[in-house]
Amino acid sequence: MSYQTILLLSGLVLGISNVLSKELSKKGFKSHVYTSASNLMSAIISLPFIFYQFYISRSPYIWLLIIISVIIYGFSTTFSFKAYKRIDASTVSIIHKLSVVVAALIGIFFLNEVYTTKKYFGLFLIFISSVVILYEGKKITFNKGIIFALFMAFTSAIAGVLDKLILKDFSSFTYIFINNLLVFTFFTLSKNTVKDSMRLIKTHGNLVFLNSIVKVIPWAAFIWVLQKTDVSQTIPAYKSLSLISPVILGILFLKETNRLSQKILGTIIGVLGIILLY
Repeated sequence: MSYQTILLLSGLVLGISNVLSKELSKKGFKSHVYTSASNLMSAIISLPFIFYQFYISRSPYIWLLIIISVIIYGFSTTFSFKAYKRIDASTVSIIHKLSVVVAALIGIFFLNEVYTTKKYFGLFLIFISSVVILYEGKKITFNKGIIFALFMAFTSAIAGVLDKLILKDFSSFTYIFINNLLVFTFFTLSKNTVKDSMRLIKTHGNLVFLNSIVKVIPWAAFIWVLQKTDVSQTIPAYKSLSLISPVILGILFLKETNRLSQKILGTIIGVLGIILLY
C-alpha cells in the first residue's frame, strides 16, 4: 500500500470520529465523562505502540510540558463534546480548523517561525472558512455550541504547539499512549468520573471503542507516513481530508443540512487555505 493511499484512508477515517463523537454526545452523560472514557479506551488501544520505537524523555522540563499539554488537551476534548451536544458535527469540524490558525500565530510570535505571503494568505482563508459558518442571515451569530467549538479550537492549538516541543525528546508512538493515559488519569480526580466512565463503557462500549480507534489508528498511521515523506506534501493532504469527510458524513448520515451552502463553501475555502499554508 502506497504512502498516499495510507494518508488518504487515515484522513477520511479520522473525520469519522466527528460523526461518532456527535452520536456519543447524545447518550446522556456529562462531557468530561465522554472525555475520560474515550481516553481510557484510546490508551488501551494504543498500548501496543509502546513496543515500537519506545523512548521517553528524562527531562523535567519536557514532563512539565506534558502535564500542561495533557490538562489543556483534556479540556479541549471536553469542550468538543459540549459543542457536539449543541451544534452539528460538520459545523464543529469547520470551526475546529481555526486551531491551525492559532497554532500558526503562536509559532510566528513565540517560536520565531518565518511565514511567506502565500502562507499568510492560507491562514486568512482558513480563518474565513470558519467565519462563513457563523453567518446567519446578514450577521455573525454565536450560540453556546459555537462558543464551545471556538474554545476547543483554541485549546487544541495550544496543546498541539506544546506537543510539537515535547516530541523533540519523546517517541511519537510512545506519546500516543502516554497522552491518552494521562488525560484519563487527570479526569479521575473529578468525583464520580471513574464510575460514570465505566458505566458509559458498559452501556455504550462499542461506540466508545469505535470512536477511540478511529482517532488513534489514523493518527499513528499519519505519524508513520510523516516520518518517511515530506511535510509539505503530507500534512495538507491529511488535514484537508480530515476536514472534508466529517462535513460530507454529517450531511449524508446525520442529515445536517442546515446552512448547507455555508458548510460546503467553508470546507472548500478551508481546504484551499490548508494547501497554501503547507
